[in-house]
Amino acid sequence: MPRVKNGIVPESVWTGRIASRFVMQLAVLGFFASTLMAQRYEVINQENPEVSYRGLAFITNSGFVVSGSRNTIGRSTDGGRTFQWIQAAAYTGRDFRDIEVLGDLHYAAVAVDRPGLIIETRDGGATWQEVFYKDTAGIFLNALFKTVSGDLYAVGDPVSEGRPYVLKNNREITALFNHPLRRLHPGEAFFAASGSNLYVDDSLALLVSGGKASVLYSYSHQGVQAYPLEKGAGETAGINGMYYDPVRNKGLLLGGDFNEPGLQKGNFFRFSVRQGALVFHPSRTVPTGYKTDAVMVDDQTLIVCGYSGVEISRDGGDSWQIITRDSYNTCAISPDGKTVLLAGSAGKIGKISL
Repeated sequence: MPRVKNGIVPESVWTGRIASRFVMQLAVLGFFASTLMAQRYEVINQENPEVSYRGLAFITNSGFVVSGSRNTIGRSTDGGRTFQWIQAAAYTGRDFRDIEVLGDLHYAAVAVDRPGLIIETRDGGATWQEVFYKDTAGIFLNALFKTVSGDLYAVGDPVSEGRPYVLKNNREITALFNHPLRRLHPGEAFFAASGSNLYVDDSLALLVSGGKASVLYSYSHQGVQAYPLEKGAGETAGINGMYYDPVRNKGLLLGGDFNEPGLQKGNFFRFSVRQGALVFHPSRTVPTGYKTDAVMVDDQTLIVCGYSGVEISRDGGDSWQIITRDSYNTCAISPDGKTVLLAGSAGKIGKISL
């Protein structure tokens, strides 16, 4: 017990106690902070340094496929410790911009540029078959999306003026939910740096454009609505990727300017769906620079990637911390939510263990 003089504990004793408690509080806060920030990042493969990967999809919690330039398609069944390179030799030089898992051994990959091409394997890559081929001017397919019910959609830049080029189960369609496909501005393109500019379920379809103008389109049984976003300075600007979680009813849009990857303008938007309309939610801050893809770990934890690196937010997108400055084009989260995979240029495949 400290000595008491006239019923008052000396100031030095109180100061010591306060300091001691403050140190303890900092230690407790530090413990919780370190626990919250506990994620491990590592590069798990760079066997193909001349390849740029933009396609990525999980098969199981430890199995996944990647696709990219130079006719490169790979599969790992052990969390990335080993890879099988399963591309078909007949497509030398093609850039397989996106890949989707349709079953344990059943995958589809889409090639950009002319001719438009989608190939499928039903035996894990031992053999491949063309399921879509179209040699027409202007065709440039970018992204694939598999619905919960098993339908496969593809989207690409406009071939006919006024609408994007959309396929359902390898056949061209001109409407979603019986409402004609639209394009508000002639400067809109439907490219996707990460194969993620399309979402479809039984009651909603979302399609986002980029380029000289960016617009988020919402299709439903009730109609179609268009939500203009920030206009870019040129064809390399705008939205490049989208992530929508229908269970949490939270959506993210990613972009910026490919030619100016340090700019933050127009690189991040949050939205939700309310009574058939989209509602946008401003963020206090946005990630650093050009971003192309995102995943949602839980209600508040977001991870985004792009040329300017990989960042995490633990408050739903209001503040951000850098995980790595390494450049990645696309990311995906495992079914159990414990792993985020990343794929990008220079043949780099990374992993974040949560």
